[in-house]
Amino acid sequence: MLNRLLQKTSKLIINQIAYISCKLAQSKILDYILLYNGFMNNLKETNIRKAIWHIRRHLNELLNSQDEKYRKHEMFHIRSSIDCLERVMNNEKPYPPMDREEVF
Repeated sequence: MLNRLLQKTSKLIINQIAYISCKLAQSKILDYILLYNGFMNNLKETNIRKAIWHIRRHLNELLNSQDEKYRKHEMFHIRSSIDCLERVMNNEKPYPPMDREEVF
């Protein structure tokens, strides 16, 4: 029973890491695009870079963590940062309930 639960949890974590890795690969490509696009809005560019930084930071914490509870906590933050990045890319406010244009 415990072994089956560990297998399911491991598969979930592996799937999430694969998804995050894909998003990070896209973010690296995005970094290169931003370097060559001189016409991009400065605030949008700054927000994208901050969101990518947050994703990378939480991914590093996730990969270096041994505690399952802490991993779930980091997964939540990664998902939130990806959502924030998607909103910025779609020219929406990074945090919908807040009247703030800049990513923390």
